[in-house]
Amino acid sequence: MKKTILLILICLSILKPDFIAPLVRISYDFNLGYTTSIGIAWNRIEGGEAAGGAYFLYSFSRKKVKKYVDGKNFSAGLYGGIGMASFRVGINNMIIKHVNSSSSRGGIHNFNKFSDRFLIQKSGSYWGLEASSMFFTITSSGGLLFDRGETPRFNGSIGLGLF
Repeated sequence: MKKTILLILICLSILKPDFIAPLVRISYDFNLGYTTSIGIAWNRIEGGEAAGGAYFLYSFSRKKVKKYVDGKNFSAGLYGGIGMASFRVGINNMIIKHVNSSSSRGGIHNFNKFSDRFLIQKSGSYWGLEASSMFFTITSSGGLLFDRGETPRFNGSIGLGLF
C-alpha cells in the first residue's frame, strides 16, 4: 500500500493537476461479485470543461460474497471528462485469493458454458486492459484479462458511482 501511495504522489507532482476528483463506485463485477471501489483522478483543464488526466482505482470484494470469491482489482490509466460523463482506459491487475465452483457463485455464473469459457474460475493474478464509462451516476466497464498461456478472460462490471 505504501508503494501505491508513493506512485500516486509522484504522478500528482509530475502532472500538476488543475482538478483532483475522488472516484467512488459500488458495482457488480462479473468475476468478483459485488464490489466497492475507491480511487482518485487528477486532471488538467485547458480551455473548457472537459478534462484529461490519469486515474487510479482500487476495487475489492464485499463481505457478502467473500465466501464465493475473494479478490481485489487495481486499475490505472488515462481519464477524460468531468461532470455528467467520463471515460477511462487503462491496465488492471485482478488478484483472486479463492473462488468456489461457478454454480455456487450465482448471478451470471449460472450460465455454465459462458461462465466456464469466459470468466475466471481459479485463484491467481491476472493482468489486462480495461475501458470504463460513466454517465450521471451509472458506470460500466469491460475488458480482457490474461494469464500465462490461457484463453483471455472477460472482465466487466456495472454499477453506480461518482466521477
